Amino acid sequence: MEELAKKIRLGDKHAFELLFYKYHVSLCRFANKFQQDPEEAKEIVQEVFTKIWEEREDPNNTTPLNHRKLN
Repeated sequence: MEELAKKIRLGDKHAFELLFYKYHVSLCRFANKFQQDPEEAKEIVQEVFTKIWEEREDPNNTTPLNHRKLN
């Protein structure tokens, strides 16, 4: 996971795709436990991945991916 995070911080789109495909389904299932609408759960997960990509180059963001706050 940390190796993927390093590559993503460097802008490696392939690493980001690997992260997405590895965790997307399980995160959607997890979100479904809290959202009754599966489409809303997918939207939440999409927002998470969007935020990861948008904040990848932030030099002040040293928090590991699995410890990030979503808000």
